Amino acid sequence: MDNAGIKLSTGIQSEAKVLCRPTQLAQILINLFNNSFDAIRDSKGAWLKIETKQRDSFVDIYITDSGTGIPPAIADKIMQPFYTTKEPGKGTGLGLSISKGLIESMHGELKYIETSPNTQFRVSIPAYRAAPHLHKNNAEFV
Repeated sequence: MDNAGIKLSTGIQSEAKVLCRPTQLAQILINLFNNSFDAIRDSKGAWLKIETKQRDSFVDIYITDSGTGIPPAIADKIMQPFYTTKEPGKGTGLGLSISKGLIESMHGELKYIETSPNTQFRVSIPAYRAAPHLHKNNAEFV
């Protein structure tokens, strides 16, 4: 698939069900996609890949783009509210901090993977089989 010159690919490894609030998980993923798009849209050969992998009691969703990563001095700040690298009027600096709070409310984690040669984030969400005790928080299985 190709969109705005960005090649999109998927690598779905697991059909595992996760315990989450689907609308909030979608908001997290859309924020990560938008950030990737903003960062690579003017790059030649730009690509975005979405992968899932089962890891212990979590399902990991990896969002990787063709960027070369985030400098360490910036990476330490990206999850802070109101921190943005975008030019004025293009972003509020709230997307990643809100996404981090949302995933943590679902007992998951949002992490920038600094060891990747490209720009990569991992959204880890409890797998259904590993989280039956969490069912009471208005979460759903997807």
